Amino acid sequence: MRWKNARQSQNIDDRRRKRSGKAMGGGIGAIIMALIAIFVFEKDPAMVMQEAMSARSGSAQQAADYVPTPEEEELAAFTSVVLAFTEDVWKNIYPQMTRKYQGAIKNYEEPVLVLFSGVTQTACGTGQAGMGPFYCPGDNQVYIDLNFFTELEQKFDAPGDFAQAYVIAHEVGHHIQNLLGISNQVQSRRQQLSKEQGNRLSVKLELQADYLAGVWAHHAQRDFNVL
Repeated sequence: MRWKNARQSQNIDDRRRKRSGKAMGGGIGAIIMALIAIFVFEKDPAMVMQEAMSARSGSAQQAADYVPTPEEEELAAFTSVVLAFTEDVWKNIYPQMTRKYQGAIKNYEEPVLVLFSGVTQTACGTGQAGMGPFYCPGDNQVYIDLNFFTELEQKFDAPGDFAQAYVIAHEVGHHIQNLLGISNQVQSRRQQLSKEQGNRLSVKLELQADYLAGVWAHHAQRDFNVL
C-alpha cells in the first residue's frame, strides 16, 4: 500500500508503554475455542464474548515500562495512517447512509483506536490479546494488539499490509453498524430467536462488517490511490 508520508489519525490511544501481565488465552487458539463454543456447542455468541472479555489473568497484573521495536513503531504508524484513511472515506459517504437508515443526514463520528499490549480495560470488560482485534460499542473504540498482525501472516497465511488494513477496516465497519443502529437491531432480534437462528444472525453481522470494509477499500483506492 502507498501509506508512508500520508496523514496519521489523531484518534490513537497508545497504551503499549504500560503493558499488563500475562494475558489468558493462547492467541489464535482462544479465538478458535470461542468459535467451537458458538457453532459446535451452540453457545450464545454474546455470552461467549462477555465471558472472554470478563476473564482475568491468573498472574499478577504489574505494569512495566515497555519499549517497542522499530518494526513495531512502523506498524503503529501504518495503523494510524489506515485509521486516517477510514476517517477520510467515511466522513464523505456516511451522511448518505444515514439518510437511508435513519431518515436524516448525520456527520460521521470518528472512533478511537487503542493500541495495547497483552491486556487492557474497556467499556466492554477486560480486552486481551488472545481475542484478536475487536470493537467495543460501549466506548466506540477499536482495540488492537499489534502482535495480531504477526499471527495474521504466520498462522492465517494472510501476509501484506493490505490484509492488515482490511482488519482495521472490518472493526471500523462494526463502528459504522453501531452508529447506524444495526448492531442494536441485531441484538434485539437475537433475543427473540433460537440459538441457531441467533448465531446465523451474528454471522451475518460479521459478514456485513466485511462488506463495509470492502466499501472502504473501494473508495480509498478511488480517492487516494492507496494500492
